Formats: sequence, C-alpha cells, structure tokens
Amino acid sequence: MLKTSEIIAPYAAELAVLDYKKYKNGDLNPDVYLDDIWGNKIETNWYGFSLDGIPMVWAYIIDKFLIQVAKETESDFKILQIKRKFGGLRFHIGYDVDKFPEIRNEIRELEKALFSKDLIY
Repeated sequence: MLKTSEIIAPYAAELAVLDYKKYKNGDLNPDVYLDDIWGNKIETNWYGFSLDGIPMVWAYIIDKFLIQVAKETESDFKILQIKRKFGGLRFHIGYDVDKFPEIRNEIRELEKALFSKDLIY
C-alpha cells in the first residue's frame, strides 16, 4: 500500500496555498463526487460521505486513498462513514484489521494530514 505521504505528494502545492478561511467548494460537491465513485462500497444503513465544506483537493486525496485500500484488500472493505469533524477527517471503514493492520496507521496519517483549524465551526 502506498504511504499517505505518497498519496498526498502530488497535491502538496495546491494544499500549501489553500486559504481555508476563504474556502468555498464552488460548483463541485465532495460528497457527490465521492458517492458517484464509491457509492457501491457504502455499507447498508451507514452514512457514507459527510464532507460538506472541505476543499475538493481533499476529496481527490480521499479517492486516491480509497483506491489504495481497494487494492490492498482486494476490494474487501466497506465505507461506513467518512466525514469532516472539528476541522479534519474522521475515517470509518470496515475491513479485516488483523489481515491489513497497516491500513489503520495510514488512516491515522491521512486524518492528521487533512486538518485545518480554519474549518472548525
């Protein structure tokens, strides 16, 4: 599995110049974008995506991260909920933790990397 830092690296320049205080999604909606791609992986009776107010670049990074999870688990995972909370991400997915322990560490790294105190409101 690619490290979170490797997934984020192509977006580093865009992340570096984001002004989160003035951030607006514009015409794109991260929830719709990710649901269109990953909706079939959302576990029944779970929320899926709740990412209102995040930059679209975060949605692109989440997409790349989920691609890596799918490769690592051979698509044997479910999305329970991925949401914005207190300025960052909370990532809840279902997979065999014993078989793929490194995924949990990469989720923690992703949650740390995609945070802005300016998105707390």
